[in-house]
Amino acid sequence: MREVTILHLSDLHLSFDDEVELESFIVNVCDCILSYRKEQKKDINYIVITGDLIDKGACNSLDKFYNIFIKEICEKADCEEINVFCVPGNHDAERDNYILDLRQKYNNNHNEGCCFEINRTDFKKSLARFEEFEILNKKLIQKNSTYGVEERTFNDLKICFIRINSAIYTHDNEDYHQLGLSKIQLDELSKEYKKIFKGIKPDLSIALMHHPEEWLRLDEQTKMWDYFTSEKLPIDLILHGHIHECRVGGKIDLDSFLLSLVTGTTYEIGNKYDHKNTYLNCRLAFYSFNIDEKTIKGNLYITNNKGKFIPDRINYNSVDNNGSFTISYSKEAFFKNENVFIPIPKDNRKQIDNRYSNCLNEMIEKLWIFESASRRRIDSFFINKDLLNDDKQTIVKDFFLSIAICAKNYLFNKEESDNVRVHFRVYNNKKHVHFCATIGDREITPIKWGTEKNLIFHAYDTKRSLVKSLNPSLYYDTEGEWKDFMTVPVFIEKEKALDIPKYSFGISIKGNEMETLTTKLEILSFLRFESLLDSIISNFYRLYAWQTKE
Repeated sequence: MREVTILHLSDLHLSFDDEVELESFIVNVCDCILSYRKEQKKDINYIVITGDLIDKGACNSLDKFYNIFIKEICEKADCEEINVFCVPGNHDAERDNYILDLRQKYNNNHNEGCCFEINRTDFKKSLARFEEFEILNKKLIQKNSTYGVEERTFNDLKICFIRINSAIYTHDNEDYHQLGLSKIQLDELSKEYKKIFKGIKPDLSIALMHHPEEWLRLDEQTKMWDYFTSEKLPIDLILHGHIHECRVGGKIDLDSFLLSLVTGTTYEIGNKYDHKNTYLNCRLAFYSFNIDEKTIKGNLYITNNKGKFIPDRINYNSVDNNGSFTISYSKEAFFKNENVFIPIPKDNRKQIDNRYSNCLNEMIEKLWIFESASRRRIDSFFINKDLLNDDKQTIVKDFFLSIAICAKNYLFNKEESDNVRVHFRVYNNKKHVHFCATIGDREITPIKWGTEKNLIFHAYDTKRSLVKSLNPSLYYDTEGEWKDFMTVPVFIEKEKALDIPKYSFGISIKGNEMETLTTKLEILSFLRFESLLDSIISNFYRLYAWQTKE
């Protein structure tokens, strides 16, 4: 069996002010590494750290990070420093208001968006903030760059790591949907990839970046996937961090079936502090890739109240006693594999393991059909020029209704349709109004905005689709027979005076087949349905703005 094992760390946010606490944390990380190697009888071949190595832009700490942290974990992992790959996060660069000016410049002058067509002068100026990070990479992999393509050979396997700097244009907490990679970076990576591999695909190709794709502007996301799903820069999966989620997530792109994993968050500011032990609820992950079967066996660890890393059986249902799961990373292997064992957050009411693989496969196919049907609806709006003479509110309402109908018709079977209601919620006059595929556009009970217990509020806060039954601590009591529902945030417009989102998408279910229907909602949430919906609606808005501009 040809196998490669990777330790994934991210978002360490290390501060060197309290040496006693830091030393304790490093000891616990090293103990976890030694325990994994002994129990799993596996060597750690590579270590990846996907950004936010240090905290709050204290770039002069990166030298200490190398000497105190990296050297120690490399020794315990028996991993050479040249096999440690780091990409920068938003905390690994000095913050500069120049970035805000740059964003505004490209927003005003480029239809393509913020950063993709940025000129080389502005690109280099933006990169200058990462000088200390470049010095760190020079020590590790002998390259003073924040992005690049690395080839490694292990047991006759050719492994490719593609380091991507997604933090070039980062500035503050308002970075969501504002970031970009730039054509310069992607073209240089593509050129380097082709020079190294000369048309021969490596056995495993992994992209490393700090931010999940949804933090990029829509046009930047489109460009990135164009590279990743073509010969320009083909990859098998992405590892990233940034969002400090206590979960393994997966976004399977409907065209290419690429898997995106967000684990390895080692230090989370929001959960970390009490006076006895600073480093609580820290997480890290080991991934063992079976190259022949195209599967990943992941082992997830979390710290207990003494700061010791233990198998993470706390936050997930679908893991075994070792905190492990198995998932395929190729489309063909995914459908063939009878041991799909996906880690789903503990709140979920059932495990999506091999018992539900048929339903999982079914929903992936349905998502593909839904996406195609929705994009045909977009085309139909702009083929019929007469529609553009209507007022904007009517056009948007009709478009939303058409997408809701697509969801109802293509995501669910005909015999289920009477028990499914699909709708958009639109902020209007201090209340939310439903446009429903099943009951037209009549107004339904408004939802008061602003409580953190509200499922819609939390969906926007976490930037994820949420299912009511999977989040019992959150609520919005549905009236009557509608028993469960899914809320999907739509980040297109804000009601600026109140700083709340203007739109959300929902699916409500009822009836005798609740287990099957709820399972489908859970799978939609796991497959990051919000990302697909966001792409569809954003494309509509972009085309609408282009068609109606004076």
